[in-house]
Amino acid sequence: MDYKLIEREQIIVGGISVETQYENNNKDRKRLFDDFRGEKMELLSKYAKNPNEFYCATWLTGVGENFFYLLSQEIADEASGFETQTIPAGLYACAKFPKNNNDTLQAWIDFYEKIDADKSKTGYRATGADSAYPHFERYPNGLDGDYELWISLEKDV
Repeated sequence: MDYKLIEREQIIVGGISVETQYENNNKDRKRLFDDFRGEKMELLSKYAKNPNEFYCATWLTGVGENFFYLLSQEIADEASGFETQTIPAGLYACAKFPKNNNDTLQAWIDFYEKIDADKSKTGYRATGADSAYPHFERYPNGLDGDYELWISLEKDV
């Protein structure tokens, strides 16, 4: 798996969310994406900086057994009626995936393993699950297109 290290600026994303567990991940993610399409996506696009670009911010909750997903778009300000999350500026690892790669959970697992395996070479590791740094999926050309996984990094000390 190839990836790049990229410095990103801070952005604010707004959208709708779901909390799930590993065994329900695929079902709950599908429901989130289905619920988002249509009226909610149309309403949010009024606030979006780029109506064709989407984010799915992801982080662990509790003791690491639950996943939290925020399906969203970059917005300039708080969007009324939508949850928001700040994606902090910093160094990220970015890997690209084709739209036909439907198992995003496995893609995340593989990407984390690759980052961990490369930390002696790069000098960086993924930020901790307890940090304020959500990791995210970026869909630059719509929810049905190719996507990228972004993992925030910190120095491996």
